[in-house]
Amino acid sequence: LDNRRWPSLYCVSWSRMLTDHGFSNEFVGLSVLFFGVPLALASPVAGRILDRRPAIPVGVKALGTIGLLLPLYAFVVRAVVILGGAIVEGIAEAFLITAIHTTAARRAQPGEIGAVHGLLEAAGMSAAAVAS
Repeated sequence: LDNRRWPSLYCVSWSRMLTDHGFSNEFVGLSVLFFGVPLALASPVAGRILDRRPAIPVGVKALGTIGLLLPLYAFVVRAVVILGGAIVEGIAEAFLITAIHTTAARRAQPGEIGAVHGLLEAAGMSAAAVAS
């Protein structure tokens, strides 16, 4: 799973929001599963698609999808909406993360792709640490 987001957002806010709405810890775990499995399964597909398409427009569409889903979690408190949203968000996150890494790789100078990805991950972990 995407380590930049899980430690700060989902492990704290997500479980707290769901339990505050009356869902059990088991449901919290199920919702994480409904997010994580599509994320893992869609990532290779996203990579193959982004090999043939410009990454930035795909990433913007994925980010837009996620942005439209997030308010639903707070205001439409139904299990089917939360689990369905988690599936869609997992797929969108796969495309967003892959688009970010594809853009970084395409814009990096030859011989610096690994350093660019390392810097990208370090920035994400720093942001997660600050947000927690």
